[in-house]
Amino acid sequence: MNTKPEPIAIVGAGGIFPDAPTPARFWENLVSRRCSSREVPAGRWAISAEAAFDPAKGAPDKVYSKKACFISDFVFDPAGLALDSQWAHTLDPAFHLALHAAREALAQAKLTSADKARMGVVMGQLVLPTDGASAWSREQLLPAFEREALALPPRHPGARVNPANRFVAGLPGGVLTKAFGLGGGSWTLDAACASSLYALKFAMEELRAGRADAMLAGGMARPQSLYTQMGFSQLRALSPSGIPSPFDAAADGLVVGEGAGLFVLKRLSDAQRDGDRIRGVLLAGGLSNDVGGSLLAPNTVGQLRAMRAAYLESGLSPSQIDFVECHATGTPTGDPIEIASLKALWGERGWTKGQCALGSVKSNIGHLLTAAGSAGLMKVLLGFENETLPPNANYSTPNANAALSESPFRVQAEASPWPRRDATTPRRAALSAFGFGGINAHLIVEEAPDRRKSGPKSAPAVRRAPAAAVPVAIVGMDARFGALPNLRSYQEAVLGGVELESAYAEERWHGIDAPAGFKGKFLREAGSDAAAFRIPPKEMEEMLPQQLLALQSASAAISDAGLSEEGRDRVGVFLGVAFDLAITHYDLRWSLESSADAWAKAKGWLLGSAERSSFISALRDASGPALTANRVMGGLASVVASRVAREFHLGGPSFTVSAEENSGLKALEAAVRALQRGEVDAALAGASDLAGEARALAGAHALKPYSASGKPRPFDATADGATPGEGAATVVLKRLDDALRDGDRVYAVIKGIGCASGGGADAIVPTPEACVEALRRAYADAKVDPSTVGLLECHGSADAGEDRSEASALVDFFGTAAAELPAALSSSKSVIGHAGAAAGLAGLVKAALALYQEILPAGPAIVNPISPLASARKRFHSPRRASYWLRNRADGPRRAGVTSLGIDGGCVHAVLEQLELSSSDPRLEDERRQPLGARAEALFAVEAAGPSALLEALSALIGWAADQDPAEGIEALARRWWIKRGASPDLSHACAFVARDWKELLSLARMAMDLIRENPERPLPSDRAFLTTRKPLGGDLAFVFPGSGNQYLGMTSAVAAQWPEILRRQDEENGYLRDQMTPLRVVPWRLSFEPGWMARAERDLNADYHALIFASVAHGTVTSDLMRFLGVQPSAVVGYSLGE
Repeated sequence: MNTKPEPIAIVGAGGIFPDAPTPARFWENLVSRRCSSREVPAGRWAISAEAAFDPAKGAPDKVYSKKACFISDFVFDPAGLALDSQWAHTLDPAFHLALHAAREALAQAKLTSADKARMGVVMGQLVLPTDGASAWSREQLLPAFEREALALPPRHPGARVNPANRFVAGLPGGVLTKAFGLGGGSWTLDAACASSLYALKFAMEELRAGRADAMLAGGMARPQSLYTQMGFSQLRALSPSGIPSPFDAAADGLVVGEGAGLFVLKRLSDAQRDGDRIRGVLLAGGLSNDVGGSLLAPNTVGQLRAMRAAYLESGLSPSQIDFVECHATGTPTGDPIEIASLKALWGERGWTKGQCALGSVKSNIGHLLTAAGSAGLMKVLLGFENETLPPNANYSTPNANAALSESPFRVQAEASPWPRRDATTPRRAALSAFGFGGINAHLIVEEAPDRRKSGPKSAPAVRRAPAAAVPVAIVGMDARFGALPNLRSYQEAVLGGVELESAYAEERWHGIDAPAGFKGKFLREAGSDAAAFRIPPKEMEEMLPQQLLALQSASAAISDAGLSEEGRDRVGVFLGVAFDLAITHYDLRWSLESSADAWAKAKGWLLGSAERSSFISALRDASGPALTANRVMGGLASVVASRVAREFHLGGPSFTVSAEENSGLKALEAAVRALQRGEVDAALAGASDLAGEARALAGAHALKPYSASGKPRPFDATADGATPGEGAATVVLKRLDDALRDGDRVYAVIKGIGCASGGGADAIVPTPEACVEALRRAYADAKVDPSTVGLLECHGSADAGEDRSEASALVDFFGTAAAELPAALSSSKSVIGHAGAAAGLAGLVKAALALYQEILPAGPAIVNPISPLASARKRFHSPRRASYWLRNRADGPRRAGVTSLGIDGGCVHAVLEQLELSSSDPRLEDERRQPLGARAEALFAVEAAGPSALLEALSALIGWAADQDPAEGIEALARRWWIKRGASPDLSHACAFVARDWKELLSLARMAMDLIRENPERPLPSDRAFLTTRKPLGGDLAFVFPGSGNQYLGMTSAVAAQWPEILRRQDEENGYLRDQMTPLRVVPWRLSFEPGWMARAERDLNADYHALIFASVAHGTVTSDLMRFLGVQPSAVVGYSLGE
């Protein structure tokens, strides 16, 4: 039986490239060997080309080439798009190119039989400054700069920049789903120059898994041209001549291009059924990341791993390929290394000299970066259709270092016919892409099936079973948000519902006047431990803090997982990121020159040429540092993942994922799917976002105003918006079977993930229908009954629109009827704020901790639930404080759902399940002790043989306590006092205190001394102090279980949360513990806590005789077990009435 994966048909291809507004024009340029490199058009850069140019390589704020490949005369037409026309016109040109390419591709495909709700978008996107993002940055910074640096009065603002342009990373994908009504979700990725091929590979796998009926995939790149020209100049990678010459002896560097190429994909069988025009067939793709070498130098070993993976998947041998569209950028070092990799792949036999043609579209249109692979694929498809091998431009003299003469390869110097090998063998091509950071991809494609000829049919490809059959375990985690520097502090805060203080981050405001809503839960610093990583101090200093934050989080998660050093070449890195607006600061620096004359005039200065140059230099220095090679690499989004991979020797696919607020959960999904397909054996899924930067806050605030109070209240009618937060989270994943084999600790099992899209973009908020569909897909993927979910870690941002949409979806999907297991509603944002791209993963880590620790986390009590939820009071509850997560063991494991919403219109939901653990496992005992942290009060005791000795003992306690650190936790002080003094139960006099802090301990001890001096027999007048002056009576100890009438709200809850090991043991021994504990009445499990709720809850408890009886008995058993756990053993047990 043939087990090759199902081929994927390309049924639509749309693109726009330099000098090529249409595919027909693109083909004409290819066969005529036209090169589109030219000097920058006037007005494209913030400064003139002459002012920017300096032939010396590496000069600050200078380029040593004025040439690139540009798209000119393109006019965007929003007609027919499901977008507000005026809003669409204000988007950055990058959005316009993607919309144009998508419309062209979709128009070619037959989608009448395809459900657009099952059609998604995955696209390579360069997360670098765009014209629109830079304009937004200038709009925010220039007024402050004029005021602070030049003491100029405020000026009247011009036309406002669309704040949506601040969302460079993930929003372009969401705009496509909104514009064309696609409901399958969207995400973009930055795998550097390999991005387009990565996107196509992931789209192929969505189709093969049956999660989509069609996909829109490819890549786009339209960054701010001055930034890329300056950046590649600092890296010394730019061609001084401005002529892209892959494989040629004259090659002297790359030339930057721009454009977009998008493709509609279907399963081949579906495309044939629908009568689509099939442009080509994708057979296989291989992905890898270099383990050795530097971030900038290509590595043959890593390239070969990607290539070999593709051929293994396809079932083909390299010699069956007719044409290789190479990465080949025209650099003297990179091109020969790529040829060496191809030679190693083909081996030394089984081929004839020059049988395989090589080419590189970069010789025509320059290096399109994240869109480069799409341009190469478009070239190959056109070659198939025209039965012509397309030639290389700018090729005359072979690069001697490539040594092609005695190899299977030849550079295609002229257009020539592309014959089939025989009547039944289709034309085949391969595409390679190798990006900064050592990110590698190889794709195999063949021409469309020829219906005119008949020949022997190969066995049908086998469609894979749904990949959700493979559960994935979380074996390591890290979380660091706001004032919480590690996983343990995060656990204690989010499970305990600790309200972190909101504060301003003025040091990152650059003088901008900020509204009250800019108060948030911010990191004060990402850390600067250069010695912890193999990064030179200067490079560490000049990279964006987001990269260091991701490294720190990944390092902690790997350590937590105890990841083996062996097999790391099959470990992938999938990191969710947002665009960091700090990188647009260089645009401000460069653009200051254009305002210098006006500012000088406003100041009344008449400047000569030399004075003007000095003034511009001073302005630039005042704005911030110049762009350097380290700062270029330190600002590349794809390099975040590559740094992690390189630091920890991880060789699997490594790249960054963007879906705005959903970035973390989309990175998680990509990692889970790679594990389920067997492409990696372990994966890091992470996300980081430093959203406290003023320009980022301003962009988000302009669309969805932040809370002025700084107190997020999800799902409450009194909520006034979200509170910003920032930080990072990382999880280490393995297939569950592998984790169990390796003896890993398992926090939780990922059972399923569902994604959908609708709304968003110009509508800002996803629709309730999209949220419902994401939920439906997640539970279908997990094969789990939604009624068994006990915790819903919601998006819950406290933004009115988002909360309404999410609440409506929850009510629609889960219903309003009373449930045997009401689901608890929770949101990490109530503790850490909205952490942007890292928010979804923060929620997932919280839910995994809740499952592992068996704690239902506390949240801010809902006082007045918003209208969609108010009708579901019996279906959901909102925990007022943390409690042990009661369940009926007979009903199965605890389960949780995690939701994230994005401004791109996407909704993601993940389903987690607890792995049944033994409470007696010594490895887990320590990790699961005191999950909410140190207790807030502690017991101190002194014992003595009489009043005088007792006073001396109290004086010793006071003296000892006075020498301790007042900031130390009270429980830690009590432990050390116990170790110091021990216990003397045979002495006649004793004094004990229950203190909440150092100050109260001293106060109670001093009070006791004063009163004992006055009357050593009188009881102490405090419920936190106890005095005994008689030797305890001898005899036995009995436990007395009281009768009914002793019940109260919250009974057992505090004990169970502080000593969950007691309940864990009972859970192991009791199949129906939740039923017996009756938490609905006793805790109580309520949706809202409006004024007067307690009296009503007490009446409900007292009126429910079943709950009253069972809860009283259950409380007695818990208290008895706790006493025994603490070493108090009774000689007798006595019951009164119900207590019997």
